[in-house]
Amino acid sequence: METVSYEVDGGVGVVTLDRPDARNALSSRMVAELAATFRDAAADAAVRALVLTGRPPAFCAGGDLRDLPDGADSEALARRHEAFVDAATALYELDLPTVAAVDGPAIGAGCSLAMLCDIAVAGPGARFGFGFLPLALPPDLFAAAMLQRRTGATVATELLLSGRTVSAEEARSLRLVAFTADDALGEALTQARRLTTLPPFAVAQAKAMLRAAWPPLQAAGAHEASAVGIAASSDAFLAATQRYRDGAAPTIRPAGNPAPRPGG
Repeated sequence: METVSYEVDGGVGVVTLDRPDARNALSSRMVAELAATFRDAAADAAVRALVLTGRPPAFCAGGDLRDLPDGADSEALARRHEAFVDAATALYELDLPTVAAVDGPAIGAGCSLAMLCDIAVAGPGARFGFGFLPLALPPDLFAAAMLQRRTGATVATELLLSGRTVSAEEARSLRLVAFTADDALGEALTQARRLTTLPPFAVAQAKAMLRAAWPPLQAAGAHEASAVGIAASSDAFLAATQRYRDGAAPTIRPAGNPAPRPGG
């Protein structure tokens, strides 16, 4: 694969977003490779837990705005985004326990990917940002649903409407992440190896019961694709993202700063 690395060691599959020059921003190719990797892991009896991480310097800077097709209408953009929803759904529906290892920025859709994992571990350089609205985009990859599940409606609303970035320590205090560690990947692997010792059937049923406690995401996915398609074809989005689509490097601002940033 070109944009995703995958290896299995001791029952733990490690999926690495591998576009470091683009801060691991999500392209169409990357989401297709992610979806295929998640399904391969699900079908492999040797894999008992999964770790999702990003090649430094970032976990994931969000959607790759330079990957958007020029002149596409809302229907074409909605169809394109369906593949992003498909990859997110494949991660969410895994029976395997999943652990995100976040060190460096996790912005927009990148933050959504981390929130879709069962457990998230933040390293000292982790930054979590929800800057969808300043880019004229709705939250994507189930960000609104997963944020509410982790933090409650009050915190989720504030984070989404402010678009601000939070540090690793604040993320833990808000329950965005379960652990902070000096070595996020090392701690994530420790957690994953512990999870491999649990009976797979019991783990799968526990995850199914947890999912059943909330409304299914399928309807949200259809709504999201349509909403993103309309938003990404709007004049407001095109104006807000022009410099990034022209090739400007993403700028990740300090934690707590609500200024616009790339990464839907």
